[in-house]
Amino acid sequence: MSIHLSIRPTSSVELRHGVGWNWADFLGSGGVYARSSMYPLSTPCVPDLEDEAGWRVLLATLDDLRPGFIRFGLPPDPHVGDAPGRIVTDTVHLSRLERLNEWAARNGCTIMLDTFFIPARYEFPVPPGVSDGKNWVNMAAVDNDAYAGDFIAPLLRHVMVERDLQAVRLFNPVNEPLIYGCYQTPGNQPDAFLHYVDMYRALDAALRRAGLRERVQLVGIDGIEAGLFCLEKLDALGASLDPYVDAYSIHYYFELFDWMTPPPARLFSWKHLRDGVDQDSARLALLCRERGKPLFIAEAGTFAFGMGHNGDPAGPTRHEAALLTAETVLRAWNAGIAGGAFWSLFNSNDADGWWATVQIREGRAMPATHPYHMYRLLSRHARPGSTVYPLVSDEAGPVRHVHGSWLILPDGKPVVILINDHLTETQSVELALPPQHKAALWSWLSKDAVRVNEPPRSLTIDATTHCMRAELAPMSLNVWQPEVPR
Repeated sequence: MSIHLSIRPTSSVELRHGVGWNWADFLGSGGVYARSSMYPLSTPCVPDLEDEAGWRVLLATLDDLRPGFIRFGLPPDPHVGDAPGRIVTDTVHLSRLERLNEWAARNGCTIMLDTFFIPARYEFPVPPGVSDGKNWVNMAAVDNDAYAGDFIAPLLRHVMVERDLQAVRLFNPVNEPLIYGCYQTPGNQPDAFLHYVDMYRALDAALRRAGLRERVQLVGIDGIEAGLFCLEKLDALGASLDPYVDAYSIHYYFELFDWMTPPPARLFSWKHLRDGVDQDSARLALLCRERGKPLFIAEAGTFAFGMGHNGDPAGPTRHEAALLTAETVLRAWNAGIAGGAFWSLFNSNDADGWWATVQIREGRAMPATHPYHMYRLLSRHARPGSTVYPLVSDEAGPVRHVHGSWLILPDGKPVVILINDHLTETQSVELALPPQHKAALWSWLSKDAVRVNEPPRSLTIDATTHCMRAELAPMSLNVWQPEVPR
């Protein structure tokens, strides 16, 4: 029996920035990351500036992946000058950002600058009894106006005016605040949620005074699995980020295939995709849309395979882990989330488990086989500005294994992205295409547990019914697009 798919007549979202990656130019230098034993900073992730061969292969890798969005992690502490308003500008981090901007500006890629935490000079002191060695200690700024006016505004002026880095268009100050110890105040005085809103008031005001507000959009919440909770908490407090931010962001790590048995609980509750994404994220996306703000994914990965949950640090590199992350992203589009970034492009692999999509070593690119080729299919085909129409399925049973989206690219061409997440069974699918997209031949790219970077196959559309039929391999991501006439 075939599963019949149809295209929902109304779109769920426009992928404003497409699909991309996190470029963590650091995993430390102050705040939570320097205080945590999880971030030893023992292995470099990015080629040295003098490594010309390494940079050539890095840029060639970006050409291959075609990211539409990169979140660049800039460590704040090395850039704090010796007096208020002074910025240290001769850092390797800003030099690498400038090189990345050259590529991004040529290729229509948006960069979100993210400092991840408050620099030490501006933080509240760590509360008595809390060791600097304890994980997840990151204090809010004592004086939001001083932090925004004396540090962030001069930093962004240097990035956007003095260096004129045109691709940098978004800024987020704090990674995963208000959840597990990131961004706190001593004894919660003042209230951390209210202080967080006040920080954005100060950022907005400082950037307006500096004449930068038209150049940079502010991003807020940036919560791991908890964006809905944060917005509802702020509403309950009678506070809102809406006057100050241009977009909201969310992270995904604790989702499960709908058929999975949850692993032991760690940090957060596990959620099947039908609950965490199809329901909760759709509700959050609707709330953001009602506020006139887009919602996108700043980080996407999975803890369900490996790392601290079953003792296998290589778990995130396996095919099934990459497919779970890809399915989370695809279903997030269907729920109304406007694209986002995988964690991560580079990683030393001695922090966060094995999360890197690619390693650049001695002038060579070493892709992480399954994540690289899985995520590459999405980044190359889900382009910025694409309109997403969810695919509706008549698949029976409490758990559905086939999920997909119909994308219309900015040039009007369609792309179909389909996932079969059944562990063992091939799924027969039939998709009725609109008559205006009845190209005789479509190409078919697939990534399953065996296929890696194979050449495309061909699909034929029934000339009478305009239906396209295919057998989707178990645990596969599939991309269909019209073949270009020769």
